[in-house]
Amino acid sequence: MKARILFTIGFVFISLVSFSQVIENVDYVSPEKDGIIAIKKGEKWSFIDTEANTLIDFRSDMVVMSNSDGDYPIIDSDRCLIKKKVDDQFYYGFIDKSGKTVIEPQFLYATSFKDGKAIILKKITEKMGENKVLGKNVISTQLEEYVIDTSGKTIKFLSSRNYIPKRVGAKSQLKINSKFITNNLIGVKERNNKWTLHKI
Repeated sequence: MKARILFTIGFVFISLVSFSQVIENVDYVSPEKDGIIAIKKGEKWSFIDTEANTLIDFRSDMVVMSNSDGDYPIIDSDRCLIKKKVDDQFYYGFIDKSGKTVIEPQFLYATSFKDGKAIILKKITEKMGENKVLGKNVISTQLEEYVIDTSGKTIKFLSSRNYIPKRVGAKSQLKINSKFITNNLIGVKERNNKWTLHKI
């Protein structure tokens, strides 16, 4: 009997504590999308559900996206875009809604997932030969765009272009020239500023 009374008191106490949860001093609260809300404190972001339960605690590596109703990180297809700086270069990957890294930061850029697909930009380096006079390898570097699924598997190759890292404005090359038109149709902007449509 005593155990039952203690259990009941404990249950009521836990219920009151959980229903009185308050999140204070946040700088931004996003609109709810699929039961998930992004909140910002300082330079860090967190995700909560509609009951104010924390899904992902505050962290500084989530990528803020421009949305029609504000700028904040999003979770789509159980994936959120993150970035990691290595040697003055950001690499992009993805976490799931528990905060676990599911695709390691490895891409020069990436879009958020949309209906289970994302567009990524990879650097592909190939040894072309050797300059025997200078004693150096001759390297060719390409930037390639692909569509990937939520596991990081390549679904479709989209485009390729040369990358010259020491050129002035080289960082401006690190952008994605493709965009989703529909879930199964992607537009790729070519060098001549014309568009090519790819069906997935």
